[in-house]
Formats: sequence, structure tokens, C-alpha cells
Amino acid sequence: MIAKDELVSRMEDKEFQRQLVGAFSGPYSVGIGADPDNPEDPAIVVSFTGTPPARFPRSIKVGDGSVRVIAKPGFVIPKPL
Repeated sequence: MIAKDELVSRMEDKEFQRQLVGAFSGPYSVGIGADPDNPEDPAIVVSFTGTPPARFPRSIKVGDGSVRVIAKPGFVIPKPL
């Protein structure tokens, strides 16, 4: 199983995010959640404004393993207070 600490450190890496979202140029949010098919395993959740990219990865290599990637449409950009 992939350590959550390793995932957290990868989230800040721009190249890692580029692997996730590809050429998508709109706003998005990246977080760590649970794999719905195996709740004990982590998953990367990417929320997009509009429709996710057509060539969206279902998983991504992290260290010696891979992590499921879940695309969620409908991300709303937070408005400043």
C-alpha cells in the first residue's frame, strides 16, 4: 500500500499534477481520498470545472506501486470573502 505521507508530498509537485491533468487548462482541485472499491487504500481525487480531459488516467505510479485516480466534474472555484 502507498503511504499517505508519500502522496501528500507528491501533491505539491507540478510535474505530478501535470501527469494527472494533462493538457487541461481550467481550474481544478487535487486531494487524497479513499478508493471506493477498496476503502482501506488511498485514491487521488481530481475535481474539474466542466468536463474532465478525455485522456484522464485511471491510476498513476507512485513509488513502487500505483494509486487509483478518480475524476469528478463540477468543481466550483471558491470566491474570496
